[in-house]
Amino acid sequence: MARDQLRPLEGQTVIVEARVSSHCRRGDFIDVSFENCLVWPYRTDRPQLEGDPIEVDHLWEIAPGTVPAVGAYTHAVGTVYWYCRKDGSLDLSIKREKAANLVNILEFVRTQSVGVDDAELLGLLRYSRRLVSESAEEGRLLLASNDVAIDEMVSILDRRIRVLERNVAATVAALTGDFHRHSLVNARRAKHRGRPSHSFAAMCGRSA
Repeated sequence: MARDQLRPLEGQTVIVEARVSSHCRRGDFIDVSFENCLVWPYRTDRPQLEGDPIEVDHLWEIAPGTVPAVGAYTHAVGTVYWYCRKDGSLDLSIKREKAANLVNILEFVRTQSVGVDDAELLGLLRYSRRLVSESAEEGRLLLASNDVAIDEMVSILDRRIRVLERNVAATVAALTGDFHRHSLVNARRAKHRGRPSHSFAAMCGRSA
């Protein structure tokens, strides 16, 4: 019996939430069975788990690498496709695609940003934003949420970066101004005492 409920999504990219019911290693790959599967169309402009999903009682996947333990729930990005069973009949299933889990990137930012100053945090956020962009170019993005969309999360990240850029620029300007004023004072004192001037203004070729 074909999984007809997946027909409207044939050939499309989807988000899958499922419970691992069993797995068996075969060489470099693992045969994995999932149950209680929920499927949503892939999107970045709305929360990926928002709305009513298509329900599928079970799915099979041939997965490389490692998979969650039996009983664990997992989220993945995949494509709905036709495959041929051993008896020659056709059925619909979901083939996993390469995807970056943004939850991992956000958790990395959260753990690494504790106790750092604006400049360090700016570097961290710029690095994380670059990871998001590179991942989007290489494949898909996964953010298993029912209240935050990927586009919204990226916008929040960009706004935070712009705020930090302004803060760091203001701090640098203030420090530069203080250093300049201190150099001018030292230059005047040196001139008054008849010593050569080594002020910041003099080094820049400006009158002390």
